[in-house]
Amino acid sequence: MVLIMASGLTFFSCSSDEEIYKPQDVKLTLDYTLVDSGSMSRGVGEDTYNNFYDKYIKTKKLTPQNYVLTFTNTETNEVILNKKSAWNSKDGIVLPEGTYKVSGYSHPSEMQIESVGNFDFYYPSDTVFMAFDEVVSVTKDMTKLTLKANYDSYLLLFDTANTESIELGDDSGRAFTNNYSKTLAKDDNCHWVFMNGKAYAYAYQISKTYYYSFVVNQADDNNIKLFTGSETYEKGKYYYYQYNGMTNSFDIPKMESGN
Repeated sequence: MVLIMASGLTFFSCSSDEEIYKPQDVKLTLDYTLVDSGSMSRGVGEDTYNNFYDKYIKTKKLTPQNYVLTFTNTETNEVILNKKSAWNSKDGIVLPEGTYKVSGYSHPSEMQIESVGNFDFYYPSDTVFMAFDEVVSVTKDMTKLTLKANYDSYLLLFDTANTESIELGDDSGRAFTNNYSKTLAKDDNCHWVFMNGKAYAYAYQISKTYYYSFVVNQADDNNIKLFTGSETYEKGKYYYYQYNGMTNSFDIPKMESGN
């Protein structure tokens, strides 16, 4: 009788140990919000930038439609999901409960400059470039995951005074006339362009890097050439080119410290 009871107790104990909780799959819709702190720092032209931000960025009128994201489990370092889709897709994503490192980007769908060596050169765009790099927790009661987007570009704003149009130019200051031809977007307050970098290259000249320029076409049929090669830009900041009527040129006023 004693032996039978002992055997029964042993069986019960093993069954309890095997009841291990398995993370549930969670279906989520994706969204993003742009990080405020340290992004697009204050400077001369602040009113112009604030109006631009409220009109185009805050409302997501000039943000990309698609994304490429990787979700890596922080405990196992295993890539659980690679996802390429659109922000407005109703499919969403499915992830097991857990903590994930999210990395990836959301860039404009405009043409990409040919890859050279180990570098990709992205074409300047009317739309902001965004990048993602954060750790998030996914729980079973969640239905939406909002990611924190970082600026993966800087913004150039140009005063509209005495300016008819601004064209993207090559290293020599000539407006592109091939597939790279581009006239900057504008409204009543400014011309603008987002840039992931100031350099470009051609696959057939892999040993040389070129730098973009801008050709400013003025109302009096003259033009001003602005070269970026010697300029220093930082992603997450805007730079305001202000027309100087005394010198018939564009100046970049010194930036103030960010928030």
